[in-house]
Amino acid sequence: MLTKIHIASSSFLILLLLCVTLGCNVAHGQPRFQPQWLIGTPSLTKHGETTVLQLHVVNKSDESYFDLTDIVALTTVDNIFVYRNRLTVMGKANNVNEVIIFDLSTKRQIDSFYCYQPTRISDSLLVYVEWSPNHTPERVTDVVLIYDLALSPNENRLGNTITNDSGQTDVRVGIPIYPESNFVRRSYANVVADNEDVTSVVGLSSFIMLESKRLVFISATGSGDFRTLHNYLVAIDLSNGIRQARINIVPIPKNNLKRTGENPEFIQISQLQAESAHSVRLLIPEAIYGVSEIIVPIP
Repeated sequence: MLTKIHIASSSFLILLLLCVTLGCNVAHGQPRFQPQWLIGTPSLTKHGETTVLQLHVVNKSDESYFDLTDIVALTTVDNIFVYRNRLTVMGKANNVNEVIIFDLSTKRQIDSFYCYQPTRISDSLLVYVEWSPNHTPERVTDVVLIYDLALSPNENRLGNTITNDSGQTDVRVGIPIYPESNFVRRSYANVVADNEDVTSVVGLSSFIMLESKRLVFISATGSGDFRTLHNYLVAIDLSNGIRQARINIVPIPKNNLKRTGENPEFIQISQLQAESAHSVRLLIPEAIYGVSEIIVPIP
């Protein structure tokens, strides 16, 4: 478990080196990896209104080491990992998430962006929901994006991007894979008309990757009123790569439910788990439905 420290000298960081890249056991669906880098416990230090991230890095190949420092919006660091020479730091930045990517071979930051629910689903792939303003008169729908650490920052963009008010951190980054209209049109557009339904990704940290290379998550569509919501599973076949992704909408089976809830079209799901290479397990409240789980086949 990574811990956040506020003040740490380089010598202290060396003692706290974490073997975050030595093939340690990880949760189902997460990668196993053994690159050449050892990364020290990250520190976040406030300097007035500025927060500085510091990381101590050791190159195992020649036992050299150096410090990385960068000005960030992070308030906590939740995850840190290395893919080849790319070091990724993910954490909270108040009510949004920030992802920061460093190139360890050049010892500099090469990308950063705001998003929601960033999750590492394979050695090189991150999946997340596109950032949107908290207070806006517009109706915002969730757009799911994938970032491939094997590609350059430019290759992980559709072209034109926008920045936040500081002009430092992008918010339209990655390849859209859901909804299907965004995938087909290669569009970051996440605003819908007043008469259109809104699509939302349901459940915090709810993205899982099956061994069959199916990305699975829970989604719901409706006008915003709970009584209009209909939820289902989205299964995206990534076996042929992001650009050739195939999107499948998978209904949640209700045949074995003993009771229906307030809205029969919206099943309350407490957890999404991988069951096999082609199935998932949905944990549901037994007090509401009379059963505690549903097994769903994934095409």
